Amino acid sequence: LQDTARVGITIDFEEYGGSIKCVKQHGDTEKYSTYLAFVPGQILADLYSKHKTRLLEKNVRVFLSQRGGVNKGIRNTIINEPDMFCAYNNGITVYAESNVCSKLTDGIFDLSVVEDFQIVNGGQTTASLYHTMKKDRADLSEISVQMKLMVIHENEDDDERLSDQLVPKISQFSNTQNKIQMSDLRANDKPHPELFAISKKSVAPDPTGGTMTSYWFYEKSRGAWNETRNLETNTQSQRKAFDAKYPRNQRFDKGLFSKVWYSQLNKPHIVSLGPQKCFARLHTDFLTNLVQEGKTEWPLFFKKTVGILLLWKSTEKEVKRRIREGVYSSFAQNITAYTISLFSHQTQQKIDLEKLWDLQKIPEELLDYLMVLADTAHDHITELPSNFS
Repeated sequence: LQDTARVGITIDFEEYGGSIKCVKQHGDTEKYSTYLAFVPGQILADLYSKHKTRLLEKNVRVFLSQRGGVNKGIRNTIINEPDMFCAYNNGITVYAESNVCSKLTDGIFDLSVVEDFQIVNGGQTTASLYHTMKKDRADLSEISVQMKLMVIHENEDDDERLSDQLVPKISQFSNTQNKIQMSDLRANDKPHPELFAISKKSVAPDPTGGTMTSYWFYEKSRGAWNETRNLETNTQSQRKAFDAKYPRNQRFDKGLFSKVWYSQLNKPHIVSLGPQKCFARLHTDFLTNLVQEGKTEWPLFFKKTVGILLLWKSTEKEVKRRIREGVYSSFAQNITAYTISLFSHQTQQKIDLEKLWDLQKIPEELLDYLMVLADTAHDHITELPSNFS
């Protein structure tokens, strides 16, 4: 997976109007140095315009749209009270590997270059500046954003990079503007970046036998599909082309990823705990072991994952149809999880998942059999005592 490694972004502020004055924390620690600065809102918007979500690869989330209450408030402040933006906003936290500063006076520096510029907190602020400037033609000239820049000192003798230990904690402890889900905090743990990179390169076979090109989009960071669509499309025809390339029904997040694998592993009771707890258990029980073993062929693992997703989605769609028609009473997720698990158990987990990837659909006779198993799951669940969840 050498070709999937992340390439850091070097920011030269001279290209965006000039260096930025900052103050440095007194007394470096062995682990990091901290600088505080006020960055013009226009510069942040220009950085996002050029680098897009690459600036947020170490963030726990990508932009979550301006429909949510917090981001709607950011937009309103940009438009209606730009002079109050710095007072109302928490600013951004940036991780870097190194920087270039020149000392002006005691404690005051000129910050000109930042290597591996990553916004680990403040992605919503940065993206909101860009989107409001673009969509509402907002004037950002009065806006400044406080920036905490943390340059982490890596020790080449250490087995594990210090930034890999500190950045998730920085995100967890400083990010409070939008609710963080537990799965968000593992977005940059292996193998999620690798699987995301593979998902962007793995062309799904055309189920009709034609030449249609599409991909399964693994949303390792919450909101990534929508934000990628917003950034890469400006017209209705472009959005139509994007939706054909990355169909909504071929998008899956870490929660669904966890549910399908725990169903395949014959543990549907864990699926029933919900996507967050399910993801936490999967990372501990299953994914961590695969990463540590170091023998997993992730492109093949990705195709197998899609194979189980096809089983899950086809089963769930039919289960929900039967619920709407009154054949089943409820419990769509539970019935689907137990159906896939029962099927996996009966086949001793030897179903050819790669074949399902090649087909990109579930054969009709297979779906018919899955629904026989769904009947069994439904009857069992609905006959349980009423105090069972």
